[in-house]
Amino acid sequence: MTIKLYGTNWCSDCKRSKKFLGEQRVRYDFIDIEEDEKAQEYVRELQKGACRSQPLCLTIRACS
Repeated sequence: MTIKLYGTNWCSDCKRSKKFLGEQRVRYDFIDIEEDEKAQEYVRELQKGACRSQPLCLTIRACS
């Protein structure tokens, strides 16, 4: 299973999510959408074009 956490370094919800996943020893990849234009487009697509102050997005994909 692959977990991707999309967000920003300044987002308090993102910080809490990273802390929680770390405390639970869950492996994840953090993608900073301010530094990754394709990731930012992906999050906007999921949010249906809305611009939100807390762009937290968690994607979980099972690997076969």
